[in-house]
Amino acid sequence: MMMFNPIVLIGPRGVDLDGVGRLLAEQLQKPFHSIYDYSDEEWKHLGYDPSAEIMAIAKGGMYAGYQQLMPMRLRAVEKILADFPNDVIALPAEFVIYDDADLQAQMAHLLATIPNVVLLTPSADDDELAKLLDADLADFPDYGEVNAYWVRNPSNRRLAKQVVYTKGKSEAQTRDEILQLKSEQEPSEIILIGPKLTGKTTIGRMLADALGLRQASLDAVTRKYFAETDYDRQKASQIHAAEGIFGSLRYRQPYDAYVIECVLRDEHQCVIDFGGGHSVYEDESSFERAQTALAPYANVFLILPSPDEDESIAILKQRFKVDVASERRLQRWLVTHPTYQELAKHIVYTKDRSPQEIGAEIGHMLR
Repeated sequence: MMMFNPIVLIGPRGVDLDGVGRLLAEQLQKPFHSIYDYSDEEWKHLGYDPSAEIMAIAKGGMYAGYQQLMPMRLRAVEKILADFPNDVIALPAEFVIYDDADLQAQMAHLLATIPNVVLLTPSADDDELAKLLDADLADFPDYGEVNAYWVRNPSNRRLAKQVVYTKGKSEAQTRDEILQLKSEQEPSEIILIGPKLTGKTTIGRMLADALGLRQASLDAVTRKYFAETDYDRQKASQIHAAEGIFGSLRYRQPYDAYVIECVLRDEHQCVIDFGGGHSVYEDESSFERAQTALAPYANVFLILPSPDEDESIAILKQRFKVDVASERRLQRWLVTHPTYQELAKHIVYTKDRSPQEIGAEIGHMLR
């Protein structure tokens, strides 16, 4: 599974999202994608019908054509976020603003867990903004109707996590402001996730000592936060007896998500290591809670022995104190589970490396 940490630029026609996006991608050494880069065949697959658009525009003007394409455009946004989950993406206004409440809610859901959704707009003043956009689009008067709707619609600011005003700024200056905002708004905590016995606590302790930070281990505080919930240890034991370790882990998942939320709320300026099960979810709602909680954090590291799953499992098997079938099944389940990589922003492999070497690699990757 791919990690999900894109930078999404949104804004009206007349703002050069593509120019800023390319500079930003170059600086971050990421690929850049404009949603208009899709081929004619891909648009056709998404449901684009040019004849229907032309008829709508002929009958009701540019805005009617805009409305005609709304469902297709939402599908295009879903596609580009799925195709390029860790890149820089430009979404012009017509792809993010919908006058259908259901479509707008779906759009908000798509962007909800992305910490870097940046609105580029010339001005904070709507009247000045409208004039600036009209001037920028003097050669394309039909787009003025769509931009006027965009200016009036409050959703553009609701969807954005950051706003950058572009009036009087070069593309490079706009890029630099985005990078500064990104740096300021990302929490500085270092979070280590991964299966049991991968060395997260040891690596976390070494990083904390080297950086002068505290260390916080989720395993050490899980019982404390469970006590704030209706978690039932007797019920968990009964489920374990009836369904085994996997049943009890499934029962824990909503409570593990709660622990993550609490620790990230309460712990700051520290290195946090998760227990092996805190990042593994079968329950979709619990996974979404964990994903939302971790979304703003740039320094989420997945610790694994090897990029090869079988090799990772073999290495971890050697670390078991007791070689029992249930532990082997559990470790395979943990190592191969996709939610680890969906939650992580970076992956570090530890095979044949000392904790000092691993810590140095993490140090170079810190943002």
